[in-house]
Amino acid sequence: MQEQLLSTVPCYAAHGVIARCAQARRLLLALNYDGKLVPIARRPYDARPSARLLALLTDLVQLPSVTVAIISGRSLHDLCTLLPVPGLTYVGTHDAECRSSRGETRFLLPPEAFVSTLNRLQSDLLPLIGSNASLTLERQQYALALHYHLATPAEDERAVQQFQIIVDACKEQGLPLEVRYGKNVIEVRPVGLNKGRILRFLIAQSVQPLLPVYVGDDVTDEDAFRAVNTRGISILVADPPHQTTAQYYLHDPDDVVAVLSQLVSLRRVLHYL
Repeated sequence: MQEQLLSTVPCYAAHGVIARCAQARRLLLALNYDGKLVPIARRPYDARPSARLLALLTDLVQLPSVTVAIISGRSLHDLCTLLPVPGLTYVGTHDAECRSSRGETRFLLPPEAFVSTLNRLQSDLLPLIGSNASLTLERQQYALALHYHLATPAEDERAVQQFQIIVDACKEQGLPLEVRYGKNVIEVRPVGLNKGRILRFLIAQSVQPLLPVYVGDDVTDEDAFRAVNTRGISILVADPPHQTTAQYYLHDPDDVVAVLSQLVSLRRVLHYL
């Protein structure tokens, strides 16, 4: 059952969630980008962070014993460009590519194994887009995403159906692909990529016990919610909240920023910074 985190009340006083994060000896704070840190935009490239958010992330990574990871379906290059904050850990394309806080990059899947498949899919899907400005096809290192934030209900239904037909044709030839749905986006990627797997990987990197916290907003985050629920904190960002395995929820990115700001302040006090 969900428990609401209210931005109008100090969260640590209302539910003890922020206090638990502030008191943890080591903290892994994993945040999704679109819809959690910044509002979802009609076009992916319009979703940009505010100066306040960048300053807040800078404060978070400078806290002792705190690891801040940005986990997204976006490419690693996009994340590093949008959030140029030294000390952040970036995870792109759900869990396929990762850059550590020290700047070390590792690919959890070989990119070359999927280049020809994605090239073919992209070629087949481009006619679907045509000159329709309401649809955007985003090519990533390991995935293709069709965004239809600007489409009418009839247009997005038709586009999603055609997208699925094209992908199914590739799958019938034995290609290990899966389709995932998000908020006004449908994505095809290799089977097995999910945010829960990388979250478990990040947790395992710590030789000392830590408290993992994951903040996400849609069905692509459910794997990550499940990965932390037995030992950490999972927070859905949605208004109204939908069916989820997350333990708590916040309404929107403004709530997330408010909660993170309280966390910085309280952790500084408790750890005498």
